Amino acid sequence: MASPRLLNEVRTQYARRFLDFNVDNYCAHCPTIIRPSINLGKANNLPQGRTEKRFQFVDTLSFNVLGAGGDHYFKAGADLSFVQLPFFFDNNLDGTFTFATDAPFNAADRSTYPVNYTKNTGDPNLNLKDNLYGVFVQDQWRVTPYLTFNLGVRWDYEDSLSTSQDKDNVSPRLHVAWDPFHDGKTSIRGGYGRYIDQVFLNIPINAAQGTSFVGITRPAAINSRKLCMFRCSVQRTYPKG
Repeated sequence: MASPRLLNEVRTQYARRFLDFNVDNYCAHCPTIIRPSINLGKANNLPQGRTEKRFQFVDTLSFNVLGAGGDHYFKAGADLSFVQLPFFFDNNLDGTFTFATDAPFNAADRSTYPVNYTKNTGDPNLNLKDNLYGVFVQDQWRVTPYLTFNLGVRWDYEDSLSTSQDKDNVSPRLHVAWDPFHDGKTSIRGGYGRYIDQVFLNIPINAAQGTSFVGITRPAAINSRKLCMFRCSVQRTYPKG
């Protein structure tokens, strides 16, 4: 506290969050098998996991001005977050077979063959950075003991793979509180605000993998190599015994 009317508040944070969707115990490298009424194998977006490390710095300055035109309570500050996100995402690395029938596979019946096969190749390990910057200023203006305005504006910017050019995130805020009978028993309030949220991190993750993965799609024509791939995959997924 610099003076009775001036206060500076500084906060810092370091946080770590770990997510791990592991499939080693039931079907580590199985393909996904899609049939009209059932899906078998493992989900083609597993396994996946990430470790989110967040460094945050917040600095807020509050200043009071008392005068004949009403009391003003000014506040301004900045909120900075730096997020490191090393992750792995096995996005269809083990392949997906799609069938048009629920009938069991029969090598002598081509109607039981897969109609489509897709597979991605690439490095599932990436390191994503997501930096968040926010600054704001606001004024709580107490015009009279019975009428108060809250006026403010905030600007946010997120520096990540999919949002680095989005720099027009200006958010105005307005609120009014009025005691029409000057007795402290009735309050009429109204407000307006625009708010900007952080991008769902799966979006920049998918964008990052779009530059590191190559997709393979093989349509209905089934050759001997593809048939062997399917047979081997089924035997590995559901071993006899």
